[in-house]
Amino acid sequence: MKKILILLLLLSVACGGSNEETTVQDTATTTVQDTTTTTIPPVPTIGFDIIENYNLKLTEELCLGSESIDTVSESCLKQYREDLEWLTRYNDQIQEYVKKLNKYFEKYPEQLTEDYTTYLSFVENEYSAVFTDYALVSDKYIDRFGSTPNLTSVSFTESNLISWCPADFTFQTNESFKTGTITFKNQLNEYISMTIEPNVTKILDVTGGLFQMDSFYAENYLGEKFELDSSDFNTQFTVQNFAPMITYVGFETISSNYALRVSFNSGASKVKNVTAHIERTSLDNGWKLYQSTDPLSFPYSGTMLYDDYAILYLGSDIPKGEEPFKVRWLIVSYDMAGTNSTEFINFNSGTGIATLTNCSNDKNNFERFGFSELNFQRNNSAFQQFLNAELIVSD
Repeated sequence: MKKILILLLLLSVACGGSNEETTVQDTATTTVQDTTTTTIPPVPTIGFDIIENYNLKLTEELCLGSESIDTVSESCLKQYREDLEWLTRYNDQIQEYVKKLNKYFEKYPEQLTEDYTTYLSFVENEYSAVFTDYALVSDKYIDRFGSTPNLTSVSFTESNLISWCPADFTFQTNESFKTGTITFKNQLNEYISMTIEPNVTKILDVTGGLFQMDSFYAENYLGEKFELDSSDFNTQFTVQNFAPMITYVGFETISSNYALRVSFNSGASKVKNVTAHIERTSLDNGWKLYQSTDPLSFPYSGTMLYDDYAILYLGSDIPKGEEPFKVRWLIVSYDMAGTNSTEFINFNSGTGIATLTNCSNDKNNFERFGFSELNFQRNNSAFQQFLNAELIVSD
């Protein structure tokens, strides 16, 4: 029985194997292709827009208008020069940027747009012309405003020139004249100085006289300073003196008598009286003398008033001493009272000049200024003579 079962099994296996189809599986090999995508770098950039800067300086802000560089004002030509110079400072950065652009577009020509074409053309043409224009404008500025500054004319109204009153002056200069000062001097070493401008109003704080040009300093628009020869000008004018103008003060000896000489130019009317206070300050040998040309003051014999000077005698019997005699007060007056006068004062309490002013040309309209009110010019030679005049009477 067991043998029959084993045989059936073997037969079944053999029969089953012969009826089963044999399947052969084809294995396909799939190949993956690597595709590398090329990335184009961005166009180089720069931190400013030179076209915008150019338009700002040379289009929107340009003040030339229809004027040429031969006629435009100094301030406008200077601004034009500075704007051009400002634009040239970008040159190194722009040239480096253009090199980068050219190198980039050689490699990526398809990236060259109309905007970049316009930019490169602008740099080559308009921006390059900035350097030529800058040289031209700089030369023109130096030619017009860097030469020697000078005056072409000085004018004034003669009737306005009255001592201690305002006067109007008009100056004309050449193109290169930026600023300057001019000084006139009279025979007493009084000075009238003023800054040169087209129109100047100046208070003539002087006693008067003939004034001639003494010095002239000027500066051009390049900052160069010049001291010009005043002898090239024949400008002079006379300042009228309403108050008497004292021109000399000094001691002298006349026929063994000591005397004080005072010279003057009369003003509005003839001088009528000259008075002097003379003293020697000393604890043990002091001496004072009040002397006047007024006959009612009983002056020393020989004291006399003339048309343009006065002699005030001190006498011959002055006590001797080592200390000098000084003039402490001097009055040159239109009247006997000494009210309409010019005064020199030299006391411990103050030193200066008192005088009259009258800007209306009215002989009855005087205004008096005290010595403490006037900023008088101390280089006035007559005033210096008054301060320094000494008489020493000793053994």
